[in-house]
This record gives sequence, C-alpha cells and structure tokens, in this order.
Amino acid sequence: MNALLLGGLSKRSNCEWIYEVEKCVKPFFDKVSVVHYDHWKLEGEQPINFPVELEKVVKTVALLDKPYIVIAKSIGSRLALKALSEGMINPVGMFICGLPLSSERESGELLKLLGENKLPTTILQNVDERYIKPDELRKLLEPFENYQVVAGVSGGHSYQAESIAGGLKYFLERFGAISPAQSEK
Repeated sequence: MNALLLGGLSKRSNCEWIYEVEKCVKPFFDKVSVVHYDHWKLEGEQPINFPVELEKVVKTVALLDKPYIVIAKSIGSRLALKALSEGMINPVGMFICGLPLSSERESGELLKLLGENKLPTTILQNVDERYIKPDELRKLLEPFENYQVVAGVSGGHSYQAESIAGGLKYFLERFGAISPAQSEK
C-alpha cells in the first residue's frame, strides 16, 4: 500500500508540516509521495492554482504503485475530491484532516464532491475546528455509509503529525490494510 500526501493551503503552517507527517506515516506504507504546491514557493500567502495542482497530483499518482490512499488536509481534501470526481485519480481510500466546510459557495461545491465520493473515508476533525465541528460533520455525512468522522482533541485547524499517524493507523486497521500486530512496528 502506498500513500499520496496533500497539505493545506498556508505555506507558513503546511510546507514543513507535510514532511513531518510524511515521516510519521512512512512506516505504514511501501512508498509515500508528497505534492509540494507551487504557491508555497512564492512570497507571502497565495491562493492555490487548482488546474496546476491537479495536474501535479495526476503526475505524482502516475509514479505510485496501486493500491494507494490519499491523506489530505484542508484545501488538499478539496483538491483530492475534485481529482477523484473528475476521474483523475483512483485511490482505494481517503484520510482527511480538517475538512474546510465553511461558506455557502465553497460548502456547496465541497458537499457535492463529498456526495460523489464512494471510497472508505475517515475524517479527523478537531473539536475546536474553526470550520465545521465533528458532531455537525458527522450529522451532515450521516446519509453516506462510506464516511467515518473522528473527533480530534484540539488544535483548531492544526493537526499534529503524531495525531494523524494514530488516526491513520486506526483507519488502516479498519480498512484491513494492516493488522494490529503490524501497526505496533
């Protein structure tokens, strides 16, 4: 099993974070590939360029052997769900941290993408998340059997690499990708 890692929007909080996550989750996978967004190379905080990053996701996935899962935070989850919806990627599951459901316009598009996703998906959402709280998200996704929402302890929209590794271990055990004995390594 392999993994594709997609970070959040902010260069300040995600550029180094994604590589910390990579280190923590590497023991669970044969290969982990990270997408480093182009806007992270620019001065200051910049918006993501979806067409450019979607193309980069497709190229990165082409180098990953199947099966693979997507691990995504915030804007990375929108990117992954969009790529999945357009048939650009074909993972066997998704692990999302900090789903950014907020404004009506963004939420409408994101809710549509969430509804189209049929993959086993775990969403780690902190109890003090600035976007949607875990209980609200759980209720919103109730009609869909493929989602599991796990409440993170706290941290707002920040997700510690070790917490992600712990949640991911649980997801992979539940998914049957690793046994509890393997996860002790």
